[in-house]
Amino acid sequence: MPNLLITSVGSGVGHNLLDCLEGRRDGLRVIGSNSEAGAAANFRCDRVYLAPPAADAAAWDACHTELLVREAIDLAIPARDDDVLALARWRARDPQLARRLLVGALEAAQALHDKARYAAFAAAQGLPFAATVVCGPDSPPDTALALWQVHRTLIAKPAAGNGSRGVRIIHTEAQVLAAAITPGYVLQPYFDPHPDWHGQAEAAPLGWPLWSEVPETSLFGLHALIDPRGRIEGSLGYRAVQSSGRPTWLEPCAEAPWADLALAHVRALAQAGWRGPCNVQGKRDPEWGWQVIEVNGRFTGASLARRLLGLDELGLCLRQWLGDTAITLDPPRHAASHVDGSYRVERHDLAMLKQAGVWPPRNL
Repeated sequence: MPNLLITSVGSGVGHNLLDCLEGRRDGLRVIGSNSEAGAAANFRCDRVYLAPPAADAAAWDACHTELLVREAIDLAIPARDDDVLALARWRARDPQLARRLLVGALEAAQALHDKARYAAFAAAQGLPFAATVVCGPDSPPDTALALWQVHRTLIAKPAAGNGSRGVRIIHTEAQVLAAAITPGYVLQPYFDPHPDWHGQAEAAPLGWPLWSEVPETSLFGLHALIDPRGRIEGSLGYRAVQSSGRPTWLEPCAEAPWADLALAHVRALAQAGWRGPCNVQGKRDPEWGWQVIEVNGRFTGASLARRLLGLDELGLCLRQWLGDTAITLDPPRHAASHVDGSYRVERHDLAMLKQAGVWPPRNL
């Protein structure tokens, strides 16, 4: 029976992965590690270990080195960006562990961890990527101002961050100048801004609502799997609606321009030695067209939703790394209309309700 380790199992991604395993993990033993003892997902594992945060690299490595041996781990899956980088460093130090760690080459991991480094990676590969300006006290503000003068509204985000935490919308010169000297941040254009943003900006002099959010209704994504030999096996394009940085609605998106652009990034990462999951995010702007804005190298908080749409990404990945007997795959089924929360909405049901005004029809 394969022993599976999910690091940071208490995170949103960890919960998603456990949900994806629900009902079909009899042939697996699931071990978790987490830095927070109270996380509910800890107690969904067959065994869980309290671990230091990945920011304490030495302590994290020591804990997981012992865990890998004690539990005879066959595959370690990182559920947070810091864990991705930690496992990649571990892999670089001990290449014999490569088939037991769901990551790739360290240089690729470093690019995926830092948005400024990924922008440089994309440029070196000749890949389109959103204009990205590095912030910090030593960065001249002229570059940030030039970007603002072209786009007028910018996004300031942590260079190493996830889940929309710490992301700000910048739209005045004073804000641009303040953001430009903030260490650890990058600036990008705010593509395809939601109309509500302008109303909130105009109302700001009256004060800011206690609960406020700029809706995200058109975040495009492509999730792909790179197998241990560097082949891209399994991918899905989608459009997501998000609330507070978390996906609440997904629908398939097979538009060729987006799929071609996103897969070009996946192929470049595979050639650079990346292995395992790869998630590309982008926007479609009325003026600037398709833009890739972020890429990461792990499963995400939408893994269960993508499974419901038809990509059994965790199942495929476990088979690629552990063999065909590791887990039962979902049977093929026709494409869904969309996934709302964790519920799959079938196209024919939606069409029936729209046409008849009632579901199911009274004659059924």
